[in-house]
Amino acid sequence: VLAAAPGNATVTHLLGVVCHQRGDSQQACTLIAQACERAPDNAEFARNFALVLAVLGRRLEATAQLQRALRLEPDNAQARLQLASVHHQSGAIREALQHYQLALEAVPDLAELHNQIGVCHLQLDDLASALEAFAACLQRDPRHGEARENLGRALLRAKRFDEAQVHLDALLVDQPLRDEASHLLGFVRLHQGHLQDASQHFLAPVRRRFAVGGSGGAAPADASVVTRTKLINDIQQLEYLESIGAASAQHLAPLLTPYRAALAALPAETRDRFFFDAPPVAGFSEVFNRLHVDMQAAQVEPSAVSLKLNHERIESAFQSDGWAVIDDFLSAEALAALRRFCNEPTIWFEKKFRNEVGASLRNGFCCPALLQVAEETRRAFPRLLAEHLFTGCFSYKYFGSETEGNVHADRGAISLNLWITPDAANLDAQRGGLLIWNKRVPSNYFDCSPQEIDRI
Repeated sequence: VLAAAPGNATVTHLLGVVCHQRGDSQQACTLIAQACERAPDNAEFARNFALVLAVLGRRLEATAQLQRALRLEPDNAQARLQLASVHHQSGAIREALQHYQLALEAVPDLAELHNQIGVCHLQLDDLASALEAFAACLQRDPRHGEARENLGRALLRAKRFDEAQVHLDALLVDQPLRDEASHLLGFVRLHQGHLQDASQHFLAPVRRRFAVGGSGGAAPADASVVTRTKLINDIQQLEYLESIGAASAQHLAPLLTPYRAALAALPAETRDRFFFDAPPVAGFSEVFNRLHVDMQAAQVEPSAVSLKLNHERIESAFQSDGWAVIDDFLSAEALAALRRFCNEPTIWFEKKFRNEVGASLRNGFCCPALLQVAEETRRAFPRLLAEHLFTGCFSYKYFGSETEGNVHADRGAISLNLWITPDAANLDAQRGGLLIWNKRVPSNYFDCSPQEIDRI
């Protein structure tokens, strides 16, 4: 049809829509742009052009097309929603909220619209308005899982833990595989003082995702991308578990064969991430990056945080200087428990850095003893931490003196860094592995580009 009528804007536009639906957004962009040139007063063409531009990441151009569509059809709720969404994806939260609210005037009973308004309010720290919007969404659609999850998140931030638990429990009964809801419920149970239960909720998604054999909804391991450090870590950990006679040692021994073969298959000069066209050896994909050992470090008695600390002196030093170094922060029992926890469970799934492997709360770095440290720390330093909620933790094991982490700030009002490396493994006796830069973090730091962060 287009060959017979090459200047037909409607046909060109429809062909562009088909290309987009088939996944060829670049060709769709070219065709719909031509249609818009031929029919500049067609608001539908402008909206679809904006849709494709947004998919391609060209959000400023998408915004311009949606503004043009709204000039042509000022009351078009769909264009208003699209514009709000583009602003939202770009991080322009106030602008997004403004357009969502204008769209609400046209479609007041659209449940998802109330949810998105709530998300904007939550991002702007307006908890009261967020709670109202999520409730309005659920009033219109009681099974809106994302809105109930967001309501639980807002109630958690408002420290209304019992109400948050009710909504998150109900959501997980209805949608038991909803990972983020389980994660949020972990925080709720932690702040209610139920550390064992909290740990189980944090770990439930991890046990599904990294299950051995790919059962229980586990995602396939990305065995095509490895680092030498990751392979060395896993081999050393398996050998260590074998040497101490871990309960699972018998089934761990066969895992070493494909791991060692994969390491041998790496080019000698490879240190960075290496991409295999196919699994390096038979059986490697089935064993790589899995939760082969799932060990939990229980709470310790009488305390995880040392009872000998001078809390007032530490708080005063932090308030004066912006940081404080605390020797012997953990009790002997907690230190032993955390060292064992870092050595035994196979939770070092992160492989994004060349010389280190990582683990975080979202992928297995969680146990009752660790949560006990977090909760006791918050109670021990009320002047610093009473108003703040625990939001996360992570750990790294280093296999070289250089790190790709470089100078950076952690996302959080206050960070607690624990150096638990045994002295025998510390290659620099003058200090640990952490350098503190006493510099205030700008409020927009986490919205900056990598180049802007380098300048900071």
